[in-house]
Amino acid sequence: MTHLLKLAVLFAAGWELAVHAQPYVPGTSYYGRSNYVEYIAGDLPVIFSAPHGGSLTPSEIPNRVDDGSDPNFTTVTDSNTEETARALQGVFEITFGHSPHVIICRLQRTKLDCNRSLTQGVYQTNTFATQAWNEFQNYINLSSNAAVALSGRGFYIDQHGQGHTIQRLELGYLLSASQLALSDSTLNSTTYRNQSSIRTLGTLVNSQFGIPFSQILRGTNSFGDLMVARGYPSVPSPAMPDPGSGNPYFDGGYNTDAHTSQGGGPVDGLQIEANLTGVRDTAANRTNYAIAVAQSLDFIFTNYYGIDLRIASPSIWSIGSGKFATAANWSNGIVPVAGNYLVFSGPGGAVSNNLAVLTTGSGKMYSLLYATNAGGSYTNYGNPISLVAGITNFSTRTHVISNHLTLLASQTFSASNGALNFFGNITNAGFTLRLSAATNLAVNGIISGAGGLSKLGNGILTLNAANTYSGPTTNFSGTLLANNSIGSANGLGVLVVNSGATLGGTGIVSGPVSVSGSIAPGNAIGTLTVTNGLIFTNGGSYRWALAANATNSPGVNFDQIILSGGTLILNSNSPLILSFTNAATAPATNNVFWQSPQSWKIISLGNTATNPSAAKFTSISNNVYSAGKFVSSVDATGNVWLNFLPTPPPMISPALPGAGTPSVAVGWNAIAGVTYQVEFTTNLAPPNWQPLGSVTATSTNASLLDNSGVAPQRFYRVVIP
Repeated sequence: MTHLLKLAVLFAAGWELAVHAQPYVPGTSYYGRSNYVEYIAGDLPVIFSAPHGGSLTPSEIPNRVDDGSDPNFTTVTDSNTEETARALQGVFEITFGHSPHVIICRLQRTKLDCNRSLTQGVYQTNTFATQAWNEFQNYINLSSNAAVALSGRGFYIDQHGQGHTIQRLELGYLLSASQLALSDSTLNSTTYRNQSSIRTLGTLVNSQFGIPFSQILRGTNSFGDLMVARGYPSVPSPAMPDPGSGNPYFDGGYNTDAHTSQGGGPVDGLQIEANLTGVRDTAANRTNYAIAVAQSLDFIFTNYYGIDLRIASPSIWSIGSGKFATAANWSNGIVPVAGNYLVFSGPGGAVSNNLAVLTTGSGKMYSLLYATNAGGSYTNYGNPISLVAGITNFSTRTHVISNHLTLLASQTFSASNGALNFFGNITNAGFTLRLSAATNLAVNGIISGAGGLSKLGNGILTLNAANTYSGPTTNFSGTLLANNSIGSANGLGVLVVNSGATLGGTGIVSGPVSVSGSIAPGNAIGTLTVTNGLIFTNGGSYRWALAANATNSPGVNFDQIILSGGTLILNSNSPLILSFTNAATAPATNNVFWQSPQSWKIISLGNTATNPSAAKFTSISNNVYSAGKFVSSVDATGNVWLNFLPTPPPMISPALPGAGTPSVAVGWNAIAGVTYQVEFTTNLAPPNWQPLGSVTATSTNASLLDNSGVAPQRFYRVVIP
């Protein structure tokens, strides 16, 4: 049966609340008054209780006497059920890397019955027994609330022991023996489902998978069927759908009624009356029984609830340096198991993965998170890791991952707040690797495999290695820097730069490279090499920068794209956007460099690269200055040049229409977009030039009317201010 696991981001967003919602440390025992009730804190949505296995007989609590209020009154101890509950706790820790909630009444049943109502379980309203009863019930309520807060679901098992002749597990779902004797079609009515302790589970599987209630109660892959498959005869199950006529059977008690979904809540469960022989009698048998329960609940949570118990809560690393295999380094003292997700929330340090179950080839890790409260930078190294659901840095610190990584699914590595630096190799195994950089994310190791790469986030992703992955690379947003010195930063596939995104760096990329965003070589200034075609589409731009007033040393004094193979294609509306940085200045009439023509090879073709349509940039942003303007050209080899043409000095036409009249027309040769100032004087020795007016040329000629009246003598000149 297929299912969907909860997304890692849901766990990542909610883990801190779930962990700190109560002051209890998972796997640690807490006690009520006089240690009559023990609570072993958990961080799984699984709850066990053992109400009848205690041995304490304090004199302050009188022995219970049958007063007639309880028709099923008994003081018989369910032997070894306390020990069975502890076995369940230990096995779940080992199996899932986290602890179930366990509640144990340590008082002998002669003193208190915690599976009865308060009036029936406590004799003569004894204060101390009443307090113990309330503590037992409150710990179950606390556990249920914690389970629901963590996962939205929970499963509760009230563990008992029975001494009946038939050796089997009696599974109590709050349905009587006579009701279990009914046909499947009758039991499938909502009446019996709503009466049961798995009401919510029954509703869920029916609505999502079309499984009728009778099947989840006693059919294929019911809890009883799963236990039978592991060697534990159970009723109800496909082999024993009901107890059989005249056979004793416990259908559930007070706790099952009070703490399961019979009332419509999110916690399902049942009462298990376990036979002694082969189940409760020896430590080995109790462990084997606990393993069977763990495997059965694992199936139910995974396939019906869509919850993986290994990732229901995180394994938390709250210290500095250390090794994975040391239990004391984890906040709950439990070494993680395969499939756990890990959260680092301590002061930072060097952390080694020396744990086989979290090592590629023998295990896997669900995800790796750095919590918002991480107080320092972590460096992870050691054994290689296989990942299911990615890596996220929620902290503002920079963290380093030097482990080699293998993807087990498409996933995201996210620098959400602080930076992430990867120094190990990454094998994508045919899956898509999404690299999300809200700040900075750098990959220094080699990315290999048949999968592709997606760049997300508005920050900077830097690829520093000669990658060999063969899938496509897409930059959806932000900046992708290719800073490799050999090979190809984007492996063997195509590279797409979406609108709003930028490709830069001083390295080498394969292709073809399709740019509908921007390409800007260098980290500020530099040379970027494209080996297999460059296509500007949908207004994709070339952001070119000049770093010094010079035309030599491409990559140092100015940006350059080197196209060493494939075809150059420029869209007609793809702009060249100019900027001036470092020591470079924008063109100015008082700067000697800008008083003569200059040229820069901005796209250099080599090897087999071609420019079949003699493409150049017809749209240049920021290109017109008083000192001159920039234009693009292409040479016979196909190289694309940027040329600066100084503004020629304006020459006034010797014919002055209207001369000698009150309105004189002064005309001169011009460059469109340049602003000119007309000045006059009445005496050339010495000249005293006065401004007459300014004109921004719109064509190759410009003019201005002098309407100041008839003057005996007037001289004109035109300057570029």
